[in-house]
Amino acid sequence: MQTPGRKSPTKKLATSTSRKAADGKRATTQTKAKRVPKTPQPEKSAKPRSNRAATVITETLGAHIKALRIERGLSQEQLGGLAELDRSAISMIERGRANPTLLTLSVLSSVFDRSLSQLLASVTANMNLKPTWKDPKAPLRRANRATPERIDTATARRLR
Repeated sequence: MQTPGRKSPTKKLATSTSRKAADGKRATTQTKAKRVPKTPQPEKSAKPRSNRAATVITETLGAHIKALRIERGLSQEQLGGLAELDRSAISMIERGRANPTLLTLSVLSSVFDRSLSQLLASVTANMNLKPTWKDPKAPLRRANRATPERIDTATARRLR
């Protein structure tokens, strides 16, 4: 939508041609600049998840939340209203496409009259991701591969 008084975004294409006049001097003529609308850039789509372990965790949690919602007979919109979330946020959580914050999970557990630990019971202990320094074969959670120096805390405190 345009605001009044603003022109649509365009690129200016100014062209000039030069030619020899009859007397041998170069005469330059300019043609009128053409306005060509900018081509719309395609929207950047989200990169597909490469970390299957993290996806399994969020999908399992989402399926559990969906089961609780259906058990209570609530629609996504009704649950969103009770939890003060948008319906699309509920949908993304249920499909495992969103990673809800601890505060969001706390509100959802309150809506379902469950404790936070009961809400997270579907995510079992064997699903826990281990840090790569503990298990080098563990899936990478982040793209940052920085390896900070690990200092033994007793040594750091000079207790040995």
